[in-house]
Amino acid sequence: NRKAIAEYEKARMLYREINDLSGQAMALQYTGRVYETQSNYPRALEFYSRALEFWQRLDDRRGEALALQSIGGMNVFLGNVDAALPLLHKSAEIHRVTGDKEGEALAYHETANIFFQKGDFAGALENFQLAEKLYRDVGTKALLGYLLSNMGEAYRGIGELKTAADYQNQALAVFRAMNHLHGIATGLVYLGLVHSERGEARQAISYYEQAAPLCASLEERDCEARAYNFLGAAYASLAEPQRALDYYAKSAAIYRQRGQTVGLIRMLISSGALYVTLGESARAREFFNEALSLARKSQNRLEEATALRNVGELFQTEGDTRSARLYLEQALSLQRATRNPLAEAVTLARLGLLANSEDRTPEAVAIFEIALVIHRNLGAKPDQALTLHNLGLAHYQLGDFTKALNHFDQALRLFRETENRNGEAMTLHRVAMVQRKTGRTEDARKSMATALAIAETIRGKLASTDLRSAYLATVQQYYELYVDLLMEEHRAHPQKDFAVRALEASEQARARSLVDLLHEAKADLRRDVDPQLLVREKELTELINGKSDQQQTAFTDPRKAELAKALGQELNGLTLELETLQARIRESNSRYAEFVSARPSPITETQKLLEPDTVLLEYKLGDERSYVWLITANGLQSHELAGRSEIEKLAQQFYQSLTARNQLLKNETPGQRRARVETADRQLGAIGEKLRGLLLGPFVSSLAGKRVLIVADGALQYVPFGALL
Repeated sequence: NRKAIAEYEKARMLYREINDLSGQAMALQYTGRVYETQSNYPRALEFYSRALEFWQRLDDRRGEALALQSIGGMNVFLGNVDAALPLLHKSAEIHRVTGDKEGEALAYHETANIFFQKGDFAGALENFQLAEKLYRDVGTKALLGYLLSNMGEAYRGIGELKTAADYQNQALAVFRAMNHLHGIATGLVYLGLVHSERGEARQAISYYEQAAPLCASLEERDCEARAYNFLGAAYASLAEPQRALDYYAKSAAIYRQRGQTVGLIRMLISSGALYVTLGESARAREFFNEALSLARKSQNRLEEATALRNVGELFQTEGDTRSARLYLEQALSLQRATRNPLAEAVTLARLGLLANSEDRTPEAVAIFEIALVIHRNLGAKPDQALTLHNLGLAHYQLGDFTKALNHFDQALRLFRETENRNGEAMTLHRVAMVQRKTGRTEDARKSMATALAIAETIRGKLASTDLRSAYLATVQQYYELYVDLLMEEHRAHPQKDFAVRALEASEQARARSLVDLLHEAKADLRRDVDPQLLVREKELTELINGKSDQQQTAFTDPRKAELAKALGQELNGLTLELETLQARIRESNSRYAEFVSARPSPITETQKLLEPDTVLLEYKLGDERSYVWLITANGLQSHELAGRSEIEKLAQQFYQSLTARNQLLKNETPGQRRARVETADRQLGAIGEKLRGLLLGPFVSSLAGKRVLIVADGALQYVPFGALL
């Protein structure tokens, strides 16, 4: 490519010496084309614009139309869609007047792509159809193949997945007949996308995996990045988050290097959604906000709506219903304006969840039913499964357990059919809730055991310790319900080992992060690692630290707001690369598999460590009820306590009274401070006695003369138990 550019420049200079304007224009046009194939769109735009000046000076209408069309295309790639449309309209008109059917078709094709980017699928299909007739008239097979693939994407946009697949298969047939490798790769990617929306992730992956090496062999980086992005999304749907993050990192690196806005927006949204499932809300917000900013800047209404919906969902999970509704309604308005029924149904379902969270459950049911009809009509199984789950939850809250279980069972079938392991675990948790309410405790316990096995499998596939910890936090309610169910079985069958199993489940939930760190240290996961990986890890760590310091400095200067924002985006990319690299470092160690499957030691191992005069008290707080276990060298007792809110409220009061004299309040006079401390001292005894009875009362006689070890939970970690004994 560099050689080609140099040769074209030599040719241009020769044409210039003999004052051949047409030759200079062609040299500039071809140079622009080389830069375009390299995805260097700013440089391509520069050369096409220079070529246009020469064509216009020559009054060469065909050359002028060609340059206008090329300039319009570059504006599309650079996100300046409003600037592109008039250029393409003018190009089409010139081609029509000069009788250049292929050029006219190309102009319609580019115009259709702009309508597609703006989310106007009807406008896109209208222009695609005009181009299709002209392509067939002139027999331009390669361009016809790309057009058919683009039409398939437009039909996918309006939810007509069968028609979309038909067009992609037509495109593939055209490209295979020509042995057109780039076209084949493009068709494979978009056919995979259709299967992905049907919930057929494994089939989608097979298409993406065929496309990616084809793109790479052709050095078509944008095509390669698309394949990686969709591979990431497919593996995310299969609950393989580490593989998904690895592919997203590859995709992001290419998109940022190439300045490919549309692809980068989609990658940011996909990455953000994955971080939400892993409990990393702050990271997710950064990705969504960057995507929203880029979508608005490039006037991409389709991706703007998707970003708005994701930000709304994030506000909803944080309990900010007002902001959630604002963003979701903006998304819905854009999706209806662009006639995108599939996206509209997804947003409707989120608004249904919002209504449900605000105790407007009958209204939520009505919204879910509307969304479900759309999902079924479009054959969108993943979205259908999620909406069925949400309908089940709404009926559960209305007390209709029969309808709830029916919807949960349908959702579970679809989640399993589409291999959505996260969805399967989530639904099993809901099924267990219904089973418990209807007196089927043993069935509920089995459902939760399966859900936890899935969660542990997902956790084990994450190479980053931080991500494993964050993910574990999102499934704590699974452990809480499982412990509760085991303790119910203990009350019914105290002679069996249910109390021991409940304690071990509590240990598994609590100790997972610590166990991971201990086993990782013991396994020495950096042994036998490629030194170059370790060098790059050090470089990235230093870069992140340096950029973080720069960003903190920029935050203090209002004039550097844009710099702070740019540094934040750069930090996102560097952090993602570091996490991916660390995953490779861990996985390259032969003992990695042993490490991720390591489990906390059984209670019998803990008992061996206890001296005869030592007791261990372990607490597990729950929403409805909490538990405490007393463990000695040769025995175990358990007791049910009050719910989390009651215990934590009392624990916080005790801590505040105990530390009152250490607190320095702004503008407090010496007299006010003395009065406050005296009040706290008076209250401390009464609060402490109440807390002592609540936490230690059941075992007071067993603690006399013993050395007591405490494993606290939640706000109990702030309580100095020595003051209560």
